[in-house]
Parts: sequence; C-alpha cells; structure tokens
Amino acid sequence: MREIYETVRDTGRGAVDIVIIGAMAGMIIGIIEVTGLGFGLTFVLIEFGEGNLLGLMVLTAMICIILGMGMPTTAIYFLVATLAAPPLIKLGVNPLAAHMFVLYFGLVSLITPPVAVAAFVAANLAGSRPMETAVTSVRIGWTALVVPMMFVLSPNLILQGDMLDVLLAVITAFFGVWLATAGIMRYFVREMSIPLCTLFIVAGLAMLLPARAFDGAGYIDAAGIALAVLLTGKELIARQQSRAL
Repeated sequence: MREIYETVRDTGRGAVDIVIIGAMAGMIIGIIEVTGLGFGLTFVLIEFGEGNLLGLMVLTAMICIILGMGMPTTAIYFLVATLAAPPLIKLGVNPLAAHMFVLYFGLVSLITPPVAVAAFVAANLAGSRPMETAVTSVRIGWTALVVPMMFVLSPNLILQGDMLDVLLAVITAFFGVWLATAGIMRYFVREMSIPLCTLFIVAGLAMLLPARAFDGAGYIDAAGIALAVLLTGKELIARQQSRAL
C-alpha cells in the first residue's frame, strides 16, 4: 500500500507540471485565436514567402526563437506549431518537415542569447560567465540552426522518400556535421590553422546539403565528399608523420 501511495503521489507531482504547461500554452493559443494574431501572422508570412522560401525560413526561424524564449519545451511546441508551421505547410513544405523545423528553432532559444535559459543554468552549475556560456553553446550546437533548414529543403533527412536517397542523405549529413564541427572547434586529430578550419567547414556544409535539395545540389554534395576525403587524408597522414618523428 505504501508503494501504491508513493506511485500515485509522484505521478500527481509530475502531472502538475504538465497541467501548468498545458494551461500556459492554452492561454497563449486562446489569446492568439481571439485577437486574430495567428491568422494575421500566417497571412503575412505566406505573402512574404511566395517565391522566396529561404527568406520565409529565416523569418520563421527568428519568430520561433523569439516566441520560445524562457518557455518550457511542450509550451514552445504548442505555440510555434500554431503560429509558425501553417505558413510553411501552405507553401508546399512537407508537414513533418515544417513541424520539425519550428520545433528545432523554438527549442534553440534555450541556448540562444540573450535569454538562453539552459545556458544560464549550465553557467551557474559550472561557475562560468552566463553570456560566454551561451555563445559557446551556440558554437557547439550550431547544427540546430542548420539542420532544420535541410529538413525543409529535403525531407530525406527525416526519412521521407526513397530508401537510397534517405540513406545517402543521412550518411553525408552525419559526416558533414562532424567535419564542420571540427572546423568550428579548430581541432580534428590535431589543432588546425584558420585556413584549414575554413576548408573543413566548407566541406562539412557541402556534405550536409542533401543531394535532392535542388537542381545541382548533388554536384555540391559530391564536391564536399571529395574535399572531405582530401582533408581527412591529409590530416591523418600528417599525424602519422609527426608520431614517426
């Protein structure tokens, strides 16, 4: 009986947080519906995005980051899914890709200055400066700012499409993120110079671009793979030579 009581008690405590989050999101969504803000914002974004999908994605990403500041995960998704996802879907973006896009950019507000709630909590635990921690968080988590764009350009990354295209997109994206992160952090198998870091970043971003994103993207992807092979081979050989000396 004691275990049953403790289970019910702990479940109730956990449910309280979910109820509060749902209530907060419900209030915001209700206000948006009553005031017509949701329809107005959707209309503006659709008008802006006609013939300019990239501009729409950038504007939507900024809106999601602003709306998500200081809010818990569930409330962030409820809000951005209501406001920011419909314009993307109405312009022909895959619905799953659109929702993943707004979810990613809503959550990235947790590490994006100036609010960066998660980064500030981490800074308090680590005893570091909050804003510097937030900037470092964005550097390390840069993929959260780029990968959602790839979701929209090519749903292959969210396993939508032919098996071969999906497999190719996932593999190249994995190694693209790895190489670009090495360039950003200036370390692969050893510390790298700025020009070499730049080449790693270029190779990584080229590989990250799905081959089916647009006409000619496959050539960029292939060029990124070739450059990545050259760079990684060069660095591995250089490390072996330095060890031999």
